Amino acid sequence: MRGHETLHSADFRTGTMFKNTVSMVGGHPRVFTTWERCQLHALDQACEEPEIALTYSDDLGATWSPQRVVSAGGDNYFPFIAADRRTGAIEEAWYTHRFDPVFHNRQDVELVRLSPNGAVLHRTRVTPISNETEADPILHGAFIGDYFQIDPNAGRVYVHYNANFRQVPLVGEGIPIPQQDNFLAVRSE
Repeated sequence: MRGHETLHSADFRTGTMFKNTVSMVGGHPRVFTTWERCQLHALDQACEEPEIALTYSDDLGATWSPQRVVSAGGDNYFPFIAADRRTGAIEEAWYTHRFDPVFHNRQDVELVRLSPNGAVLHRTRVTPISNETEADPILHGAFIGDYFQIDPNAGRVYVHYNANFRQVPLVGEGIPIPQQDNFLAVRSE
C-alpha cells in the first residue's frame, strides 16, 4: 500500500509497514514477516482489495520462502504478527472488511493462528459487531486510530484495537453517540 492512497471504500490513510516476529522451528530461529498489499492501484489514488501477505526466512533474511496470502477476501490492513514466547505458536491479526461484502466499509478484527510454514490453522473474528469507521463525530472517516497490536502469551492472545463502540455524550453534552476508543480482547487459541 502506498502512503498517499486510501482504501477504495474508506477515506483513512493506510500505508504499508512490515511487521515481523521470530519463532523457534526445528530448533532454529525462523523470521516471519507480514504486510498488506493492494491487488490493484486504481488511478494511483485507491487501493483495491488489499490482502495480508506473509513470508519467512530460516537464514536470518538471506533467502525467503514464497509469499503466501493469509487473509480471506475483502479489504485487509494493519497486520500485526507475534510468537507466543511460551508455546511457540505464531499469531497474526488485522483489520478486515470481509464481513461487509457489499460496501467493504464496516470494519472487524480477524485473528489467525499460523503453522510453522505460515498456513492458517485457525481463524477467529475478534470484534463482537462490525465497527462503523465514520461514526466518530470529530474525526469522521479521516482517521481510525491505527493503534493495533497483539500479545500471545501461554495460549491466550491479547488483541488491542480501536473502534467506535463506546457511546458517550460529545464533550459531555448531548446524547450518547459512538466515539473512537481503545479496546482489548482476549482470545484463547
